[in-house]
Amino acid sequence: MMIVSAFEPFGDDQLNSSLLVLNELPDELQGERIEKVVLPVRASAADMLAHCIVAHGARMIVMLGQAGGRNRIMVERIAINCDDYGIADCDGNIVRETKIIEGGADGLFTTLPYAAIIKDVQELGVDIAMSNTAGTYICNHVFYVVRHMFPSLTAGFIHIPYLECQGKAPFVTKKDAVDAIAQALSTTMKKAG
Repeated sequence: MMIVSAFEPFGDDQLNSSLLVLNELPDELQGERIEKVVLPVRASAADMLAHCIVAHGARMIVMLGQAGGRNRIMVERIAINCDDYGIADCDGNIVRETKIIEGGADGLFTTLPYAAIIKDVQELGVDIAMSNTAGTYICNHVFYVVRHMFPSLTAGFIHIPYLECQGKAPFVTKKDAVDAIAQALSTTMKKAG
């Protein structure tokens, strides 16, 4: 069983590309059930997601988030143990230079088969690359907490640029984003066995 998460809209955005893509994904792929989870843009989203992982006995999790300003889909290599955001979360919190987990590792790497994901998605003709930073906002926070709490779980994070329907640039088409994420899930399932 795989969990795929996305975030609600936040800040000035009325839509979130990750949520728009999540809503288009199938409920099952390669005989594996997909549990879709929508998270609020707040640090406590990590605890909500951890609860879902345990409750559903997930073997794999792919977390999705919006990365406005990026011009391609990005597979995140590492989550860092740092919250540092000047954009308020949905509770109005602004956090600066704070460890996510005291005593935790400085960074935790994805366990997604990122090289295979990138290769397979590029074969679809969709622009995708590796990113060496998930940032220091809620996406990174959730990614870090999940990797810390579930070290043996196949887990990682993929950022999606704006979609054309959001009216901002740069953007990717909704079809390309959905196809890319569906392929990333399929590749992950194949590699995880």
